[in-house]
Amino acid sequence: MKGLIVLLLIALMCGGTAVAKDKAKPKITGAFWQLHSGFFGRGEAYFEEQVELMHKAGIDTIIIQDTAGDNSATYARSDQVKIKVDGPFAPGTYELLVRKLPVTISEIKSDAQLSYEIVSPEPSPFLGDFGYKLLDGDYSIYGSVGWLEDGESTEVRINIELKDTANYLDIHFLTLNGNIEREEVLFAGKTGMLTLVNDELTQILEAAEKRGMSVWLGTKFSGTWWGDDFDGGKEIEDNIKTAEALERYYGHYKCFVGYYIPHEFRPDWRPQYNIQFYKELAERLKAYNRPIAIAPFFRVEMPLAAHEKFWREFLQEVDIDVLMLQDGVGSDISRIEKILPHYEMVQKVAKENGIEFWSDLEVFHVEVPDGPAQPADIKKVTRQLETQAPYVDRIVIFDWLHYMSPLAGDKAQALYEGYLEYLGGE
Repeated sequence: MKGLIVLLLIALMCGGTAVAKDKAKPKITGAFWQLHSGFFGRGEAYFEEQVELMHKAGIDTIIIQDTAGDNSATYARSDQVKIKVDGPFAPGTYELLVRKLPVTISEIKSDAQLSYEIVSPEPSPFLGDFGYKLLDGDYSIYGSVGWLEDGESTEVRINIELKDTANYLDIHFLTLNGNIEREEVLFAGKTGMLTLVNDELTQILEAAEKRGMSVWLGTKFSGTWWGDDFDGGKEIEDNIKTAEALERYYGHYKCFVGYYIPHEFRPDWRPQYNIQFYKELAERLKAYNRPIAIAPFFRVEMPLAAHEKFWREFLQEVDIDVLMLQDGVGSDISRIEKILPHYEMVQKVAKENGIEFWSDLEVFHVEVPDGPAQPADIKKVTRQLETQAPYVDRIVIFDWLHYMSPLAGDKAQALYEGYLEYLGGE
């Protein structure tokens, strides 16, 4: 069963288990992050605090809504790359081989005392070596050594002398000429682990990994999805390119448990086209052996029989693992009770197809149609939790960064603190 596979994957990859449903006091177990440029550049401590606040509230799953758009990407935003080669290495001299030109190295670090000698080729005069640049703790361009393409050399060779036994060697690169690949760097004949430094997704994943949490990464979303000019074939290819990059830079994190497809849809909106699009994209993403999740929305006015007919066809055609249904209560509080027959139906159909069924609970409130969204109050959120819990396997919220994180303002802080009180100090 797909649902069981998802739970086992999360447990094995993150060293934990999915939060069990407590009928007496249903809980929020995950949260979407709508991560956009407004959150870039805030630093590692900011994301550490965000993740710790979630962890304190027992929220163990982060869902990054998307990681790329038509003209930008959230992934690989780093200006530095670190490659760590694990030892141990006995005292002695070893070769560092970098099969890339041009390239700029900013630092070489280890837990053992070391020295180095550049064998070939000569560095660029503009980024020359003074015998200590790679050991001076300066990761900027001013403390770096660089090599240009000269038509003759295709690689850089540096001898590293270890004075004592070393457990690892870190080589830091500036990404002035594009990111380097781990296969392009060898130390003592070994490749290492690549990490993007000063990169938001890296910081989030690092913080989640330390706390045994799970992270789903959204793929690429085109704004043309809503229009007549949407090109499904191109979008699928762009999503696969995004997934390839996510695997390259973040695939080694155990907490990276699955992919979220960010293209939202409604069952009564171009249903056959959406089924085909999702079918093809899910089939391609399955090559990475990770669970796949989606979060569609729906109209309560849609006849229940028609809604059921759609999901039976969709889940028979599209190979997903988690279906998160948007409750839509953020913009229409009257839906709280109206959605329950639909939730009960989707739960039944999902179970028959071995799919995990989660609720995507909206923790914002809109006073007037199309008005600005504000964090909801805890009474409303508690009511959503209690009504939806009997019909779903888990409850996640939309979204953490804007509506429930205490760092998002007074109303969000009030919701967060109200939720902690609801938990009874757990």
